[in-house]
Amino acid sequence: MEENNFGTRKRLLEYDDVMNKQRDVIYKRRKNALFGDHLKYDITNMIFDVANSIVAKGKATGIIKILNTKSLKHLPWNLRFLKMILIIKAFRI
Repeated sequence: MEENNFGTRKRLLEYDDVMNKQRDVIYKRRKNALFGDHLKYDITNMIFDVANSIVAKGKATGIIKILNTKSLKHLPWNLRFLKMILIIKAFRI
């Protein structure tokens, strides 16, 4: 019985450690967003994550076609950056 309780407490502690790590990341990003610290860095990381997700789902060429309908100079910097990353990742240039 004690061994079973020990195993349960051990697993609970492991889950708690994971939750604390996730909480630290979320609070750090929240603080950066509220105070404007490292905002461009965080946005750039999010764009890379979105690009990886789009390429993994095989939808990069469709997104690139949509972005091609507008002139690059009229796209915000983050969409121009996303398009460039998608082209590099999708076509392995």
